[in-house]
Amino acid sequence: MKTKIYIITLLLAINILHSQNTYTEIIYKKKSAYNVDAKSNNVNEEAAKLLKASFSQMNNVEYKLLFNKKESYFTELSKLESENDSKSLSAKLSKLLGIEQGNYYISLPKKELLHQKYLASDLFLIKTDYNTIKWELNNTIKNIGDYKCNKATATVEIETVNGKVGKKIIAWYCPKLNYPFGPGKYVGLPGVILELQYDKIIYSASKITLNKPEKTEITPPKKGIKISRKEYDLLTKNSFNLYKKY
Repeated sequence: MKTKIYIITLLLAINILHSQNTYTEIIYKKKSAYNVDAKSNNVNEEAAKLLKASFSQMNNVEYKLLFNKKESYFTELSKLESENDSKSLSAKLSKLLGIEQGNYYISLPKKELLHQKYLASDLFLIKTDYNTIKWELNNTIKNIGDYKCNKATATVEIETVNGKVGKKIIAWYCPKLNYPFGPGKYVGLPGVILELQYDKIIYSASKITLNKPEKTEITPPKKGIKISRKEYDLLTKNSFNLYKKY
């Protein structure tokens, strides 16, 4: 009897351990909902051409979200057609448009978000609290692939050359995939975000792989100048103020 109880307990422990080490991978494609027209947007023809080229290049930029029950990692997967494309202004702009560039690591047990990114030539490792987004949930539903998703909205403030501006966020999360992760820092919903609209830049899940092999690992980023989000935002603001003087 004791042996039977021991075996059942061992099997339950193995099952719990396995569930904690089960990984899901989501690949996102990026596209624009902007209507680029020189006349209607008050931009010159050259700027309109650059924007159109940048939006076209977005089809070659993908992102990967890898997560388990405790942590996640979000990073860019570039698929630019050639070395010349990767160096072109339109290709660089296609990456800059949308959420902040860089690698995002989230630890649920620590309630911590690490954002690794470059500012000019310096690499920073920005530490911030997990889930500072104030989401508003509503009852709107749509299907993304085979998954039924619910809508959530939020407004976030970002630092620009002209000061802080509000950006509207629309997220479609899947309660069936009951993990609070998503692209970049956009997390904290009762389901994985399968589509995120940041202003008019859209990140859409194109491939979802459940139960990745156990050899899959998530490694927190370690390189970079360690700094808090508040300190980094102040540094960015000062950089913009310096830029405006010239």
